[in-house]
Amino acid sequence: MTKQIPWNTGDGNITLTYNGQGNDSVIIDSDINDDEDSREQVLTISGGGIARQVTVRQQACPVNFRTSEGDIIKTADGDYFNVAEPEPLPYDAEIEYLESDGTQYIDIDVSVFHSTDTFTIESDTAFTDNSHRALMGTNPWMYFGVSASKQFEVNQRYVRNYDNNFHLWKLIHTNTNYSYGNVKAFIDDKKVTDFNITYSDITKGRNYFILFYAVGSHIKMDAQVPAAQKIKNGKITKNNVIVRDFIPVRVGTTGYMYDKISGQLFGNAGTGEFILGPDKTS
Repeated sequence: MTKQIPWNTGDGNITLTYNGQGNDSVIIDSDINDDEDSREQVLTISGGGIARQVTVRQQACPVNFRTSEGDIIKTADGDYFNVAEPEPLPYDAEIEYLESDGTQYIDIDVSVFHSTDTFTIESDTAFTDNSHRALMGTNPWMYFGVSASKQFEVNQRYVRNYDNNFHLWKLIHTNTNYSYGNVKAFIDDKKVTDFNITYSDITKGRNYFILFYAVGSHIKMDAQVPAAQKIKNGKITKNNVIVRDFIPVRVGTTGYMYDKISGQLFGNAGTGEFILGPDKTS
């Protein structure tokens, strides 16, 4: 037999389960276990001319792991799994985009890739000028951007006419062998070029990989020429592991790229200050 008694505070009921015969025990429980406030209630249980008062207490457990059916998950000994409060984010607001006027860039601090690595680089960006620039790369081996002839290019391969709208750029490198790798480039999920690169090309220039988010750079050996552009996001995956996942943010009035993988803010490594897009509303 089961009897329900409403809690005096909060929602739900105290449940009493018993068989109503002999000296059997009474099991007291609650059908709601995650009220925001701790509570207690005095019950009078009587039978066979005997009455006894018991105090039922329930500790607050406002945040719990639940099953897909909504049931609270408990440990084997009946304790609740509480969800820890998340650490505060190191920025004030996420913004729609981060913009460079042509003198700001970001060093993402990722080692140079080799021909035996499989990786993907993608970014939603808009180039706001038509100078010969690139968004990312360490040398002519791996970059995309805008040519001086107002065309989008990938590794000195012209792929389509320039415009200053946002586009999703993606470079996918797959290892072929120790001497060659293959690169496929996409703009808005449409493949625009497909070519092989040699390991000797990869080892030219810098010994670390630099991604110029919100700036870009056409890098020939050690030459850098930042570009003016806006960026909404950026991601790098190496050997099927995401190593950088950037979103643009602000701390006060200073712009950064926040890496959701490392939890770090990456600031301007150039001169001047980034131009901030509006705060995101959702």
